[in-house]
Amino acid sequence: MKEFELKYGCNPNQKPAKIYMHDGSELPVEILNGRPGYINFLDALNSYQLVKELKEALNMPAAASFKHVSPTSAAVGTKLPEKLKKACFVDDIEGLDDSPLACAYARARGTDRLCSFGDWIALSDTCDKVTAEIIKREVSDGVIAPGYDDDALEILKSKRGGNYNIVKIDAAYVPDVQERKQVYGVTFEQGRNNFVINKELLNNLVTENKELPESAVRDLIIALIILLVIALLGVGIYLIPENATGALGSIRQTVRGAISGLVGSDPTEAPNVSSDSHVLEFYSDKTNAYIPADVTFYLVTDTAVTDVRLFDTDGQTLEGIVDSNVLEDGRVEWSIQVSFETPYWGNIRPQIFTTDWEDTRVEKQINISEETVMETSTAAPTMAVVTDILDFSASPSQGTAPVNIAFSMTTNLNITKVRLVDEA
Repeated sequence: MKEFELKYGCNPNQKPAKIYMHDGSELPVEILNGRPGYINFLDALNSYQLVKELKEALNMPAAASFKHVSPTSAAVGTKLPEKLKKACFVDDIEGLDDSPLACAYARARGTDRLCSFGDWIALSDTCDKVTAEIIKREVSDGVIAPGYDDDALEILKSKRGGNYNIVKIDAAYVPDVQERKQVYGVTFEQGRNNFVINKELLNNLVTENKELPESAVRDLIIALIILLVIALLGVGIYLIPENATGALGSIRQTVRGAISGLVGSDPTEAPNVSSDSHVLEFYSDKTNAYIPADVTFYLVTDTAVTDVRLFDTDGQTLEGIVDSNVLEDGRVEWSIQVSFETPYWGNIRPQIFTTDWEDTRVEKQINISEETVMETSTAAPTMAVVTDILDFSASPSQGTAPVNIAFSMTTNLNITKVRLVDEA
């Protein structure tokens, strides 16, 4: 296949649209199912570039979750501890430990499930059945991989009413050394960024402490490759000693937390784990709700913490009912129940008290909204317009009877059932 015609470009009015090779050669991709769009292919090719480079650098299966041409997360295939399996909602997946690729995607998807909602998935290796089982139950636009086992392909084809986008890419494909793009009709050309990131980059440690743990090496390489792919500047945070204090220690803790949250590859940490030594976990019983709503926030700490409190985005203290419970392993689980009577969207941040009140580096984003109802027309029934509905589309959008049309609706987790009605 030398070109593939798309329904439209970035927007429905941008027609005609297609993908093709500049030199007229065959495309390195094959569409096995569905009909990917312009943005889908941007996500697919950028995300596959990322996982392929991760695989080459670390010799481990890799997976990435992409939204809007940026990675929400990426990870490599190391086994998940039991607590992390629960945090990533994969503790019931049979055979997970035997599939490094499935572990990689479980980590990537679990790093930030809200951002990964409706993602594009990239896999460095042939998709197996276990990985497909995880993908099957997640809301996703499509997947790209160098191959698919027969049973995995059958599982994936059953998603979205049989219209799930499945793309196969030639594992031997190497992009042209020259890149080209147009801006306002002007063509820009440059050499492709083929800078190699591997463990050799970390041989010359400039600190007194020359010991760099293998997990730190892996995380730093993953972070650098992500930054290379998305063309951002990064900080070699692991070159700052673990026991650094003052400004350097603060920088190391803050940036390390950001990198770990983005990469999701530390085998000992779960999502929302603070770099603060006293705070172990921070989560809530719900992230989306309608007012009035009661939300319970949970903070797991060590025994040095004697009190906790919450702040909103504006720095205002949130009033709530505070309770604590000592767990079997000696940690303390704090619960703070907060009642929301007005809409709120933003981050909630906890403070802890040991010898004085201290800030933490963990946050939880919640969306407490007001349900609204409006009349669509005098001839149509009353319809609820709610923030839970993220996308609604049909494929094909037109045709000659008899024709089968698949309608796809993307919602958040508040929606439990949907149905369709016509204009009458």
